[in-house]
Amino acid sequence: MYLNRKEVAARLCVSPGTVTAMVRRGDLPQPIRWGPFTLRWPVSDIEEAERKALSERPFVPRQPRNPPGRPRKHSEKDHALH
Repeated sequence: MYLNRKEVAARLCVSPGTVTAMVRRGDLPQPIRWGPFTLRWPVSDIEEAERKALSERPFVPRQPRNPPGRPRKHSEKDHALH
């Protein structure tokens, strides 16, 4: 199965112009040219690019959320505990 540029863009949740930029940067493989204005990507090539991108993504640990509202002022009791 093959995908055109719009289908690749929809699969990756990007614009068709971003697909072109990703090919230029080497993030996606070169498409197969079927005619003067017809480009297609094999689904297997897109799946491989997705796997590669996920494996290269750095792990970012989840940060604890700050409580909502203004920060509390510390009392004398808080200073005595430290």
